[in-house]
Amino acid sequence: AGDEVGPALGVRARVRLVEALGHEHHLICSLEDGTSVVVRVPVGEPMASDGEMVWLTGDADALHLFDANTGRRVA
Repeated sequence: AGDEVGPALGVRARVRLVEALGHEHHLICSLEDGTSVVVRVPVGEPMASDGEMVWLTGDADALHLFDANTGRRVA
């Protein structure tokens, strides 16, 4: 299917797991190419469920990327 860009210029992903951490939730998601991403969602924001397809959007300045092989942050 390739990279899809849709609502609000987001990227489509499937939620694999929702972790409730008190002040925020972590959504463990898989992009359509198999890439794993973790999304931090403040408590009180709309919440997805395990298995749900979602559109990921956000502030590019708040995005943190890490190399899958080294675990180091990519600048």
